Amino acid sequence: MMSVKPWFLAIVQKYKVLVYSGQLDIMIAYPLTVNFLSTVEWPETSAFADAPRQIWRTSERGDVTGYVRQAGNFTEVLVRNAGHILPYDQPDAAMDMISRFIDGTSF
Repeated sequence: MMSVKPWFLAIVQKYKVLVYSGQLDIMIAYPLTVNFLSTVEWPETSAFADAPRQIWRTSERGDVTGYVRQAGNFTEVLVRNAGHILPYDQPDAAMDMISRFIDGTSF
């Protein structure tokens, strides 16, 4: 099996990148994503490693939707109560996440 690391490195150095995981995803579990990201060296590696994990809220009640870490042009999101098909499991969260990413709005 070939690694996607060279592709990821080429993309993250030139473009805004969003990597997200569903908390309940058993196909590509969140710990696997975290492990992969810890092995990639790019200019923002240190900044990302030191970036605080922020709580992301979308509802007016203040419910926690997920958790976000950002550094430079890279954003990593864990979405609560979502599996492998995020738009199916949490459509409002998916729309909010993508909109914030595209618009550059903070989480």
